[in-house]
Amino acid sequence: MAPESAPRELWARGAEAPTELPVDDLWSDVVRIHAMGEQPAQALCIRHCGEVVLDRVVGAVDPAKPPIGANRATPETLFNLFSASKILTAAVVQGLVERGRLSLDERVADTLPAFGRGIRQHIRLHHLLHHTAGCPDMPSDLAPEQALSDIPGVVARLAEMPLKTAPGTAVAYHPMSAWAILSEVVRHRTDRDLRSLAHELIEGPMGLAQFNYGVREVDLKRVALHAPAGLQNVPVMEGIFRRTVGVSSAEAIRLSNTPAFLQAVLPSANVVATARDTSAFLQMLLDGGRWRGTQLLAAPTVARMLEDETPRAFDGTFGFPMRYGLGLMKGGRRFSLFGPRTRRAFGHLGFSNVLVYADPDRQLVMVLLNTGKPLLAWSMVPWAVLVQKIALVVPRGR
Repeated sequence: MAPESAPRELWARGAEAPTELPVDDLWSDVVRIHAMGEQPAQALCIRHCGEVVLDRVVGAVDPAKPPIGANRATPETLFNLFSASKILTAAVVQGLVERGRLSLDERVADTLPAFGRGIRQHIRLHHLLHHTAGCPDMPSDLAPEQALSDIPGVVARLAEMPLKTAPGTAVAYHPMSAWAILSEVVRHRTDRDLRSLAHELIEGPMGLAQFNYGVREVDLKRVALHAPAGLQNVPVMEGIFRRTVGVSSAEAIRLSNTPAFLQAVLPSANVVATARDTSAFLQMLLDGGRWRGTQLLAAPTVARMLEDETPRAFDGTFGFPMRYGLGLMKGGRRFSLFGPRTRRAFGHLGFSNVLVYADPDRQLVMVLLNTGKPLLAWSMVPWAVLVQKIALVVPRGR
C-alpha cells in the first residue's frame, strides 16, 4: 500500500527536502505497521547529509479516541523517548566535563559519601555511562511514585544495595539506577537539575522548542499517550523489566501517561520531543557538536563520547553481546540494533521499539518513535525489517 493510498486523515507530513532515497517506500512500511493495530501512533524522521528528507507521523494522540481533528497526530506531536533519553543526559554530562565541573574519572563517593563503603567506592562516572557500574537493578520494593518524586531517596536506597559485579569488570545495561546516581552527582556539584542544564547547554542554543525532560503543563495535551500492545507479561522479559526498572511494564505504561511522569525530571526515561527535533540533536552530535554555526560541544568532547566505548561483551541484562559508548549504544558490522554494516553508528533503543541513531558512514540520522508498548508483538517483525531496509537503501560513503 503506497502512502497516498492510505487514508490521508491518518498521517501527516512535515517539511521535506528533495531526495533520491526511496522515502515513500519506507513510509509505506510504517503505514503497514500502523495498520496492524499495535501502534496507535508512529513517527519517522530521516536526515540525510544534514537535510530532513522524511518527516511523517501517523495515528492518534490519544489511543482511546479516533485520529481526527485535534487528536490526529502531526509532526508537531510530542513523543516520549524513554531510554533514548540517556543520550541527552550523556551530552549534558559531557558539557559539564568540558567546562571543568565534572570529571569522567572521578569517584561517585567523592560527591555522594554513601557510596564510600565496600567495592562501590570504586564506581566512577564513566562506569555509570558505560553500564559497567555493577548495579543494574532497582530496589525491589520501591513505590512507583517514589521513583518519580524522590530521586535522592532512590539513590540512598541504591547505595545500600550490594553490587552484582565489581565496577568496571562486566557490562550489564542499567536502565534506571546508574542514571539516578548520575543525576544526583550533577545536582550536588552544580546545585541545578538536569532540566535547566539541558536547556542551557543543548535545547536553548539549538533553538528547539521542546527537547527536554518532561513538558510544561501547557504542553501536556501535545504529548502522544501510550497503550499496551501485543503480548504483555512475557515471563522472562517481564522479570528483567521489574528487576531493572522497579515496576511492571503495565505499571510503567500507566505511569508514563500521568502528569506526574510527564512533568518530572527522569534522566533515563522522559525526554519528550518531536521526531524532527530529536533528529536535530543527533545531527548536532554527528557534526561534532556543531549546530548551525554554533559549537555547542567541542569536537574532542563529542569524539570521546562516541569513541570511548566498552568492548563488545555479553550483556548481563539483555543476554546478548552489546557495546556501549559514554551513554550511547553502538552499532556493529554484523549484529547491530541499527542494521547491517553500522559499525560506527551510535544511538539508543527506548521502551518499546523506540529507536534513534546516527551513522557517520551514511551521513544518516534516523528517528523512529511510537506509542504502542509491547514486550513482544507481531509488529516487531516488520519493524526490524524496516530498520534493516533503511541501512541497506542509504549508501555508505566509505
